[in-house]
Amino acid sequence: MAYLDSIVSTQGPFDGMVGYSQGGAMTVLYAAQRPLSFIVTFCGYLTTTHTGLLDIVTENSPFATPAFFFAGSVDYTVPPNTVKQAQSHFNNSIFSVGADIGHAVPTTGASFDAAVAFILGHVAGR
Repeated sequence: MAYLDSIVSTQGPFDGMVGYSQGGAMTVLYAAQRPLSFIVTFCGYLTTTHTGLLDIVTENSPFATPAFFFAGSVDYTVPPNTVKQAQSHFNNSIFSVGADIGHAVPTTGASFDAAVAFILGHVAGR
């Protein structure tokens, strides 16, 4: 957390945070402890193997932070239901499943377009 705080304070301000896989899990954890305008996670999940970190998320949720969660329909590393569990901690969120996408960030298609629209919708006027 201190490392991310340092980046935010020295290189920010930032409108939001985007994370992929473990970075997505960290994005959820960061949002549980710091105010953010929005988050985007691609294949993000809850850190269930570290109960102390999981407790931080569960004790501080639900979060009002707008959030976009992406899951690949054929992601066997972080399946869609696992991403949905992370999403359940946010009151204002979107869930998108990419058809025939595995453990990856979408680069085309409806999920890509939805993620771009979500981000642009939260940085309008900058």
